[in-house]
Amino acid sequence: MEETSEMLKSVARAIGTADGHSLTEADYLGMARAAIEAMRDPSFEMMRAMYEAMFVDRWDGSQAPMIGAGFEAAISAALSPSTRGE
Repeated sequence: MEETSEMLKSVARAIGTADGHSLTEADYLGMARAAIEAMRDPSFEMMRAMYEAMFVDRWDGSQAPMIGAGFEAAISAALSPSTRGE
């Protein structure tokens, strides 16, 4: 079985709990991967919230494009096995 990230496992467990654990672990991992992938492109509201939390300033949509890149990197990390300590 392919190694999975802790975040992917956590989301899979949450989906399984909400579903009553009627499917297989592989099914829930697939659903978790799809759910996390769906979040890859942050909405305007998510970008605004991240910007305003980081910079305590109003966001007009044109500042700090690195926030979107950072969010995409975070989603990629959530989908990849950890490489810490290797």
